[in-house]
Amino acid sequence: CGVLSELAFVPALQMQVVSEGGVRAAVDALRGHLSCPAVCAKAARALCNVAFESAAVHLQVATEGGIAALVAAMRAHPASPRVQAEGCGAVCNLAASNDGNWRAIAQLGGAAAVVAGMLAHAAQEDVQVKGCAA
Repeated sequence: CGVLSELAFVPALQMQVVSEGGVRAAVDALRGHLSCPAVCAKAARALCNVAFESAAVHLQVATEGGIAALVAAMRAHPASPRVQAEGCGAVCNLAASNDGNWRAIAQLGGAAAVVAGMLAHAAQEDVQVKGCAA
């Protein structure tokens, strides 16, 4: 997921990552490796990057269960600042200008997960910045 995340960060490659199955790969990585914080952090970052400013991708992530998988990863790794920061970043991008996703995030416990991550990592600037943005 690290490479997927970096590719999705490049605007010119963002939709290619999506069309090649990048959203499904990141969601599957979250679900299949929920016990591994390194994988969860990288998969969350991949979803964060691929969802940047793309309403179509927001919908695809939600449809493929990405919101629930992100929240599950944040809950599974409350002591990992990387998972919390990347999860907050993904929540931020997925909720941006998307009322349906924001409601789904709230219903699935995403807002509570963001707050819990911020409280658990009050001294971690990355968690605080991305949590406030979410």
